[in-house]
Order: sequence, then C-alpha cells, then structure tokens
Amino acid sequence: MKQILSFLLIVIIFILPIAAQKGSYAEIKQLQSPQNPKLGFMIHGGAGVIKKGTLSPEKEKQYRAEL
Repeated sequence: MKQILSFLLIVIIFILPIAAQKGSYAEIKQLQSPQNPKLGFMIHGGAGVIKKGTLSPEKEKQYRAEL
C-alpha cells in the first residue's frame, strides 16, 4: 500500500506537470511566431481630439510632420 501511494505521489508531483506543460508550450510557441505575420502600428493621440479645420494650415502641417 505504501508503494502505491508513493508511486501516485511521484506521478502527481513530477509527471503530471511536465505532461500538462507540453501542450500549452506548443500553443504559446505557435502564438509567438506566426507563419504570416501582419505588422502594423497605431498612434494614440492622447487625451483630446483635434477636429478637422480647427488648426491653421501651418500648424496642421507641423502636426502631421511630427507624427
């Protein structure tokens, strides 16, 4: 009886976590390195919105150049 409990304890402590990681590791690896990545970026303007027509042409040109 002690041998069976010892064996089960070893399985629960060592073998099950290793077996559980193999599947999740494959998923994580696949998500981190897609076959056809589509790259892009987004610019967040901050706390406010500049409505069209509120900037002078010079200020708008400067604003766009700095983006």
